[in-house]
Amino acid sequence: MYLLDVLPLTNLPKSESQIMSYYYTEDLTQGAIVEIDLNHRLILGLVINSTPIKTVKTFLKNADYKWKKIHKVIYNKHFLSPFFWELLQFVSDYYFDNLSWTAKILLPNNLKSLTKFLSKNDKPLSSNNQIPTTLIACPTEAHLDFIVSTLLQTYDSSQITIIPKKLYQKDFNKAWLNILQGNSKFVIGLRSIPYYPFQRLEKIIIVDKDNPSYKSWDQHPYYNTETILKWMAKKLKIPLIYNNLENTTTTNPKTNIFIYNPYINSPQKTQYLSSLLKKEILKTINNNEQAILFLNRKGWARSIVCEDCGYVFKCSNCDVPMIYHKENNINLLTCHHCGQEMLAPTLCEHCQGGNLRMIGLGIERVEDELKHLSKKQSQTNKTFTIKRIDSEIPEDKIRQIIQDFNNHKFDILLGTEIILRPQLNPVSLTAVVSIDAMFTFPDFRQEEKILKYLLKLKVKATNNFIIQTMFRDIALFQAIKNNTVTDYLKQNLITKKHYLWPPYSQLIKLSYRHYDNTKAIHESKQLFQNLNQFIQKHKIYKDYFIIMPPTPAFLQKIENQYQWNILIKLKITNPTGITYKDLKIRNQLLQLVPNYWKIDVDPLETI
Repeated sequence: MYLLDVLPLTNLPKSESQIMSYYYTEDLTQGAIVEIDLNHRLILGLVINSTPIKTVKTFLKNADYKWKKIHKVIYNKHFLSPFFWELLQFVSDYYFDNLSWTAKILLPNNLKSLTKFLSKNDKPLSSNNQIPTTLIACPTEAHLDFIVSTLLQTYDSSQITIIPKKLYQKDFNKAWLNILQGNSKFVIGLRSIPYYPFQRLEKIIIVDKDNPSYKSWDQHPYYNTETILKWMAKKLKIPLIYNNLENTTTTNPKTNIFIYNPYINSPQKTQYLSSLLKKEILKTINNNEQAILFLNRKGWARSIVCEDCGYVFKCSNCDVPMIYHKENNINLLTCHHCGQEMLAPTLCEHCQGGNLRMIGLGIERVEDELKHLSKKQSQTNKTFTIKRIDSEIPEDKIRQIIQDFNNHKFDILLGTEIILRPQLNPVSLTAVVSIDAMFTFPDFRQEEKILKYLLKLKVKATNNFIIQTMFRDIALFQAIKNNTVTDYLKQNLITKKHYLWPPYSQLIKLSYRHYDNTKAIHESKQLFQNLNQFIQKHKIYKDYFIIMPPTPAFLQKIENQYQWNILIKLKITNPTGITYKDLKIRNQLLQLVPNYWKIDVDPLETI
């Protein structure tokens, strides 16, 4: 008989013990998958430890509860990475999530199917037969496809294991076994790639490390793949390499950069393509070359406003302006947060006036203006064709459009950030139709985010790169124009140090949502008070934390719920980054946060 420590693969409250004790007639290996009875419900569990009962008889006699037997052994062989247990503990501690749920997230969804497959196909593992493996993490399917196509030019497909977002269970099982047996020279995957059973990693490559797709947003723990891979590289003492695919820090000396205010000669702002941009587009087309135009705004207009009473048409669920779409002879207002749709009004629902005006620029309006320019051009010169890409368009169609553009089947590609893919070939002209609205988002990283967009567009231009903006003299644009981006980033780092933003602190965003805004405000104030009282009582913590007062979220009401945030700054004094001692102290403070609050460590946005 054996006493087993088992980690239930379910969402146990942090306040409860995460490890349960059961018994079984046989010794089970660490990492075995078992079926256990927990609160009269059969769930899967992960065996952590197995101890012969005869060695703990005294303990068992004094126990005040009844021991349960393992209901069923699902799989009793090694199928995880050798560092899985330390990885599990790190993710749980770093992102302050319960151990049981973290284990469930780190393990595959369909464990029974996987373990059944492994039972039929696995063989004893031998380090002598394992190939040293390079792990390549990609943020999106587009990056993954690009890396795979590049590797296939040099290596045979049998040396590469690919883990895309959608993988049939049978193919997933084969990929897991292939990695477990160490048969692949390269393993390429997306955000969850660190959790696969690597046995002999020799190198880790992170593609486009600042891409927000590396951050988990749809379920806790809200981890970032880069953070976990950095830990793995340090733990295994192997190289960690960053690959941005394109060198965005320097400028092609042949590329002309124009920072241009499109409204200088157009005070009415009825047209969004400046005279300079129109001129360069037509010149590009007449030279049988192509152009890429960027605008990170979906729809035709950002909202509709009544000029008689000032009423703005907003989503009833989210209290944000609804986006006006004008496509296929249907005029719609859409909320891009909850999906609510309605036909675009002809009268104001507040005053019944008919003087409605569309405000704000959307990508559909730019497409409309380009089509008018082409039609006007047809009277005297060569016309041109346009394709638009945004997140409303299916992925397979996006890929086809980019392929057609690379094959010169049309002239102008107009898109949101979704066009910033490595597959897109450089062209003669790239242009930013407008980016000024992005500066209104009050987040300390916002200028860096804008800079990354602009640098990716800049390297796609072989001749001219045009930025249309009303703020042409700000430091960011001048850094791009004068090729002094490195100096700009150094100055930005000085500012971050002064205000104690990352990397000089770690941010933890606490968020609370409720249908009653008064309740949300009260709950936020109460937690803020509790956190500060704890720090005042334990003065050792005063030098570690800055707790900012509760504030409403930038989009305060989403899906009929009001959100309030509390931002915590954990000061980082060690030049190598956050230490285990820092985490321990931070987690003691976070114990005060109720389970119904969202805890986001290293949030992408502070508001």
